Amino acid sequence: MHLLLGNLNNQIKLMAVLDPPLPFNAGLEELVKAEVIFLRGEQEPEPLFAAQGGPLFRRVSGEGRGARVAAVDSSCRRIGETLRGTIYATRVACVLCREKKVLGHMRLGPFLSYLTDDMLARLARPLPLQDLLAVDPGFAERFLRRMAERWLQRQLVLEGELDYLLIDGPLTFPLPEPPPYGLRALLDEARKRGTALLGLSKTTRLRALMKALSYLGRAEDAPCYMKVREPDAGAIATYVVRLTKGGECFRLDLDERACTIEGALLDLRRNDALTAGYPEGLRLAHHLCVIGDVDMASVASYIMAKLGAQQVSFLPRRRLLLPVPGPRA
Repeated sequence: MHLLLGNLNNQIKLMAVLDPPLPFNAGLEELVKAEVIFLRGEQEPEPLFAAQGGPLFRRVSGEGRGARVAAVDSSCRRIGETLRGTIYATRVACVLCREKKVLGHMRLGPFLSYLTDDMLARLARPLPLQDLLAVDPGFAERFLRRMAERWLQRQLVLEGELDYLLIDGPLTFPLPEPPPYGLRALLDEARKRGTALLGLSKTTRLRALMKALSYLGRAEDAPCYMKVREPDAGAIATYVVRLTKGGECFRLDLDERACTIEGALLDLRRNDALTAGYPEGLRLAHHLCVIGDVDMASVASYIMAKLGAQQVSFLPRRRLLLPVPGPRA
């Protein structure tokens, strides 16, 4: 073993030359006679390049144009369950703004869905999601929410005369969607009608964006942005943006075939009232679509009165179906 380790070539060749060269092994010529602060490992300060601004942030100046901006949001809650399936209630809302004024709003629902085996098979077709929808209520709620949002968003786009459609969340959803209610179909229809889709997220699951959000929060001017991902095959690019000075920073997914990031930021500032840098239209749509406890009680009363359903005590029935392991008293 000692002979083997002794014969290993474990030296690191810092100035190794490869042919062809690696794309990231470059730029050393700019270090000639440069002043360098070498880090010792015990401290990891923020990069000076970013602290001085560098080319990271892009500031936008100018005035936007008058535009009609619609915002859509939805909510879904589990209402009840039977031996055959689960009952869900879904509500979707829309707010229309122009020149910082709310032109109108719409609230639809709650719509009731009773997800039995037969209903799940029809709802998920052609996607293989039937089992997942049956066992994961959180996934089922997100699935129903997305279908309701897509339906209303498509109706708004088909009406025409809509410049921007704000979507709560990214435009790159990992959640599978049935083709009639998919993002791809909505994008194609919106491009035909001249409507730009903007996906705004208050939080992100991409760890790579967290640092970018913190850097952008130090910018003194607004609006400003940083591009963090080039457009994908569907022309969706990802930015982190700040709409107002002192406001919050957000992730923004944008359809670059329909608009530019500079034009979108200026138009949003002119047409949608901003609260702490967040579009008021989306905030109002969120409040309008909420399903509260009073709504859930009303839906339960409606199901019992109109459909003749009978209410069953919660704990005894679940203890019968799902017995708790261990000795019984």
